[in-house]
Amino acid sequence: LGIEADRVAWNVPFVRWESFDVAVIRSTWDYTVDVAAFLGWARRTSGMTRVFNPIEALEWNSDKHYLGEFSNKGISTVPTHYIDPGEPWQVPDYDEYVIKPTESGGARNSGYFVRGRDDQAAAALATEVLSPKCMVLDTPLATARALMVQPYVARVDTRGDTSLMFLGNPF
Repeated sequence: LGIEADRVAWNVPFVRWESFDVAVIRSTWDYTVDVAAFLGWARRTSGMTRVFNPIEALEWNSDKHYLGEFSNKGISTVPTHYIDPGEPWQVPDYDEYVIKPTESGGARNSGYFVRGRDDQAAAALATEVLSPKCMVLDTPLATARALMVQPYVARVDTRGDTSLMFLGNPF
């Protein structure tokens, strides 16, 4: 079809985005390290070339508060309790649970905890911990970010998450 494509990471410096006819954001697994920088890049890039991914969709999708929106509309999701910065947390009513930032991916800064050992979860909210089922937390959970508490879903360990990609403009 005469289409040429280049694979370029969003955060590679000195890319001349204006030289591209279009940019399609696909798998940016590292954007959660600095969501503000990623969204800033997306806004700047949309001023230099056509970005197929609407900025509004990127902003909405970068924070998992959207799970609450889904749940409020009757769409089945993993039960999620949100903790905004500065709010106290309450021990959830789950035998196993995870605590993670709402702006997160790939288990980054996520912790796995067991009922009855909730002191570990409380400590994780202020310090770095090593979770037996998740990666090492590279920053304390008690940051200026919103957090989410969910029951642990074992099938994520064996089957992973499902990513969905929508084509078209539902917004």
